Amino acid sequence: MRGLQGKRIVIAGGATGIGAATAERLAEEGSPIASATSPSWTPAG
Repeated sequence: MRGLQGKRIVIAGGATGIGAATAERLAEEGSPIASATSPSWTPAG
């Protein structure tokens, strides 16, 4: 991803869905990431 090289990235809600997909994509590009999801969080539905 252009413009993100050398940047540190924090993803809230990175355990599932769009957050997880974003974390995976950024990791594939070599970006250091931190991902956090609340242990009490449950998906709607």
